[in-house]
Amino acid sequence: MTKRTAHRVQIAVMIATCLMTGTAVAADVDTRQDTLFLAQASESGKAEMALGLLASDRAQSAKVKEFGQRMIEDHQKAGMEVKQLALREGIDLPAAIAPVEKKNAETLSQLSGKAFDRAYMGHMVKDHTKDVTEFERSAQGLNTPLVQQWASVTLPVLKEHLKLAKSIADDLETPTK
Repeated sequence: MTKRTAHRVQIAVMIATCLMTGTAVAADVDTRQDTLFLAQASESGKAEMALGLLASDRAQSAKVKEFGQRMIEDHQKAGMEVKQLALREGIDLPAAIAPVEKKNAETLSQLSGKAFDRAYMGHMVKDHTKDVTEFERSAQGLNTPLVQQWASVTLPVLKEHLKLAKSIADDLETPTK
């Protein structure tokens, strides 16, 4: 083998190594996006259930109490689905609610009656608006097919939650901006 051919082989090996390493790094990033999405979905769902329990206890409006109960039921179902997906994909989910969600729960737990209703529904509109945006992005952009499919299937439920939350907030004349 000539010196020139040996040099070309070395360059080809280096390029191949870089490409393979780059692919591995990209795969790690893709997996991290899916992991982060499932972790956030899990934390959000746990927070929705906790706040739903507060609503069933502290709300004055029957509609708000019903909405809280719906959050418990729907997010409990979604939580079980997230756990199954995470287990299947080898992803560890956080056990606790995120600190910001704990703070929201503490703030809402100080309220009752109409004040609770308005604050809770305002939070539900804000939170579900954020969730719908995230699920829309994730339904298109995730790389694990099962996680992407779950985001797509769950999105209509979240949109329904948002629509209902806005309707109740409007009835209560809750500022949602």
